[in-house]
Amino acid sequence: MQTPALHSDEPIRLDALRDLRILDTPTEERFDRIARLAQFIFGTPMALITLVDEKRQWFKARVGLDLTESNREISFCGHAILQNQTFFIPDTAVDQRFNDNPLVTGNPHIRMYAGHPIHAANGMPVGTVCVLDTVPRSVEPGMLSALADLAAIAESEMNGIQLQQLARTLNDEKASLESKHAQATKLNQILEKLTLLDPTSHIPNPLYLRIYLSQELIRCRQQRKPLSLLCIEIDGLIELRRLRGDEVAREIVRRTTPAITDIPKWPRGMTFQVDPFHLAIVLPEKDSDGALTVARECQSRLRALKLVMPGRGEAVTCSIGQITASSSGATVDSLLLQLESTTKIAQESGPERIRQLSV
Repeated sequence: MQTPALHSDEPIRLDALRDLRILDTPTEERFDRIARLAQFIFGTPMALITLVDEKRQWFKARVGLDLTESNREISFCGHAILQNQTFFIPDTAVDQRFNDNPLVTGNPHIRMYAGHPIHAANGMPVGTVCVLDTVPRSVEPGMLSALADLAAIAESEMNGIQLQQLARTLNDEKASLESKHAQATKLNQILEKLTLLDPTSHIPNPLYLRIYLSQELIRCRQQRKPLSLLCIEIDGLIELRRLRGDEVAREIVRRTTPAITDIPKWPRGMTFQVDPFHLAIVLPEKDSDGALTVARECQSRLRALKLVMPGRGEAVTCSIGQITASSSGATVDSLLLQLESTTKIAQESGPERIRQLSV
């Protein structure tokens, strides 16, 4: 059995881990959800979010495993944190590094392992998101990419509080110390990339959209059910941005967003902030007719606000692009590109138009 080597900057790595203040804390739904998604995508009996301490690996989230920690010397994640990519072992029984490992020869009888490292804000690896199976198996490259995406989400959650505290400190200082302005701006950009919520609307952002859409595409394809997407564009917003500026346009979007997100929830449906000027709605298990009903409800809710476009005296309305995927060939990238194109056609066709496309 091969014992995991120590990181070349192990003392710095351990300090970064402890600074997160997550070790030995109670379970949290935000991390449990990530572990459940990993198990769902890979179809494995076990999935974990681990943190590798000085002598142990501790499980912040776990699915299918009763243990809360194990010895670092026999851990798979101790190896995974030293990698720059996903650490994948299709069959531990034929891998000389692990074939006599107690976790292979005894409970939980690991035969397949895939783990992607999680990093602290300073770049030090502190743990993994990993999946484990009791039988050897291969996986598709896209599944390993999904595991890396889930690790990025876990990383975002772990670093979020610490980075937000630093951001607030920098924002206080930059009022009197202009030399720190560039550093605060850079940090804010990092925060926007790490968080799963749009900083203005506080609803899920494009990163979350891609992760959720990928998961639901797989689920709906397996169950042979459709999936629909809507993209909402405020009529006349492009002209408003040109004449009055982006901030006026953003204010219109901010005032209309609650009317869209407040629509009664359908099973598994979610609203996302695609960019500062567009909302998208994912509708798993909704066919074209069902999605059309939701689109019309969005338009009705918007009209009920009785808002007026600045400088035009016209009521605020919206046009909607609608995509329904029922074929096995649809991908996240293709759906988002088609949704963007369909929304543009709807907007150019006139106010309050709905453009539908089935793929």
